[in-house]
Amino acid sequence: MSDYTYIDQRLHLLSQIIAKANRSFIPKRDDDSHTNLGFDPISNRILGRWIQTSSERLMLTYNLNLQEFQWINDHQEIKVTISSKNKFITQIEMELIRLSDSLSLENSDFSAPMHYEIPDYSFKNDPIPEFSSGQIKEWVHYRTLANTASFEFIQHVGIHEEVRIWPHHFDTGIYIVVNKQLGIGFGLAMEDGLANIPYFYMSGYGLKNELEYQNLSEPGIGRWEIGPHWKGALLPIDQIKSDQTLHQFMKDASGYFLETSRTS
Repeated sequence: MSDYTYIDQRLHLLSQIIAKANRSFIPKRDDDSHTNLGFDPISNRILGRWIQTSSERLMLTYNLNLQEFQWINDHQEIKVTISSKNKFITQIEMELIRLSDSLSLENSDFSAPMHYEIPDYSFKNDPIPEFSSGQIKEWVHYRTLANTASFEFIQHVGIHEEVRIWPHHFDTGIYIVVNKQLGIGFGLAMEDGLANIPYFYMSGYGLKNELEYQNLSEPGIGRWEIGPHWKGALLPIDQIKSDQTLHQFMKDASGYFLETSRTS
């Protein structure tokens, strides 16, 4: 999984540029969702959000196949491209600022730091490398799986919600209010302190009373992680042998939360 984590971390850093564009040109939302991202497995692009200019709608995207930022309009026309290969983050940002003027996008705060912190990556001041096709293929595989699983879970509980990538933690995920007592978060997380490998997670949130993680039995797939800062179930991606593996994890974990919410 070293190749996946390698590109995951570098795409996390690169995606802050899209989050900054969202922050600069989209009206602020209380939940910070105006800054988040999407992933389109059809075009292999990381997506920002639609930005309304005086003449058209635009979105800043990152094309994984070409390894370049693209400003596109809602006719899917590419208006501006900027390669990331062997460039510094600050260099890419300056090019975007310069070229964005031609698109009627002007914001002097574009390159300002975001209001959250991401890991202090050792490579943050290095040029962005050119990714191999194998690295891109593996990243696309797991992020597509995360998209699909999230949409399947939304359908399972019968609630509409966006599947997005949050630029702070760079997880592909959802948060849904299932009923008056329960909220559930689900998604694919980066490798972090909870696991030394990327993992799927599911966490429950009591909306009236705090959920009590009691009488837990280890799920047949994955494990419970009950700590001071996060509580929930997680499934390392190296344990996923088929779609059924992930479905069973989702069914078992959500079943516990649903049962707990009925008695809380």
